[in-house]
Amino acid sequence: MNDSVHQHSPIEARGFHFHRDGRKWLVKGVTYGPFRPDEAGDAYPAAEQIAADLDGIVRMGANTIRVYTTPTEKLVELASERGLWILMDVPWPKHIDVYGNESMEEMCLAMVEDGIRKARNWPCVLGVMIGNEIPSDLARWAGPTRVEDFLKRLYLHAKSIDPDRLIGFANFPSTEFLRIDFFDFIGFNVYLEDEKSLRDYLYRLRHLYPETPLILSETGLDSLSNGEERQAEVLDFSIKVAHQAGMAGTLV
Repeated sequence: MNDSVHQHSPIEARGFHFHRDGRKWLVKGVTYGPFRPDEAGDAYPAAEQIAADLDGIVRMGANTIRVYTTPTEKLVELASERGLWILMDVPWPKHIDVYGNESMEEMCLAMVEDGIRKARNWPCVLGVMIGNEIPSDLARWAGPTRVEDFLKRLYLHAKSIDPDRLIGFANFPSTEFLRIDFFDFIGFNVYLEDEKSLRDYLYRLRHLYPETPLILSETGLDSLSNGEERQAEVLDFSIKVAHQAGMAGTLV
């Protein structure tokens, strides 16, 4: 059973793990969304559906949900009531070339600032992810150094607003060349259906980032194409391998 978030100290990043109340703490999470906005533009389901979804997630033994858009007050309230932490993405136009464009960069900084200020009011926010998968062709076109420098600028701006907030970034294998170890934690979205390949890759990541908490920020398999039994097999070894590789947690 999950404990109430409000009765415990925040999550801290120490070494390559998270800690809570002086003990190592693992992210055991589920990605939640993104959802198609309804007619009113709401990016999340109705409160009754959210409650049912979160109840199912708690029954699975998860302690965290990852959301890709700014959560609503209702989602935060329902997650907090169930002792769930929220790993929150802050969206900015990472799929276009903003680098070196002063007005575009300022817009991105403002979007990050807005997300960080909202998160300050939500004690159950585990951390904020600034970005999710910058396209590899864009990163190479703009140049890794320019991308890294701007990500660091976003990070420092976020920390200037909320110094105690854990700020991370969700990368993926296609842009593993980006050097982003200045973040408080780093996620990698990795979809490998072979146990040995996944183990080898996660050990590689652990060597690339020996002192930073790493989470498997997305992993899994499409059950519509592969069936639920095969999906369960892949998730089973993925979670085990992530733990063996010293990852700070997994989101499925």
